[in-house]
Amino acid sequence: MILDKIDKKIIELLEVDGRTSNAFIAKEIGVSEGTIRRRLVKLLSGDYLHVNAVANLTKIGLDSQAIVGIKADADKVEHIVATLSEFQEVKWITETAGQYDVFCWVALSTPKDLGKFLRDKLGCIAGLQRSETFVSLGGIVKNLMA
Repeated sequence: MILDKIDKKIIELLEVDGRTSNAFIAKEIGVSEGTIRRRLVKLLSGDYLHVNAVANLTKIGLDSQAIVGIKADADKVEHIVATLSEFQEVKWITETAGQYDVFCWVALSTPKDLGKFLRDKLGCIAGLQRSETFVSLGGIVKNLMA
């Protein structure tokens, strides 16, 4: 499926507010609500679009947040990503090129909990060569995905 300007505008509007109604989107774009419904089904089923809730981590008590860069053995990157995805403290993960093989965003209640997570969970993953933790000083200032 090739995305056209209508599909791209639907995605753009939903990135601003994932709860935007089909009627509002149709009015903004200048097409029928039925067109929006059909397009959304294709975008969702084709894995072009995911509509998710994004929690304000600080408001739900997860005040200690950090990005962790991970250097891994080349043959263990997938294992590390799979292991990280099982930890509730990990909010997102991405494989990267460059100095680090993986980045993840973690959120915990306290700095003490963050330290325990880094030592007792992250530090025990097979194939992890080293990690560097970049502690957030104030949570997400602006979530561009919400």
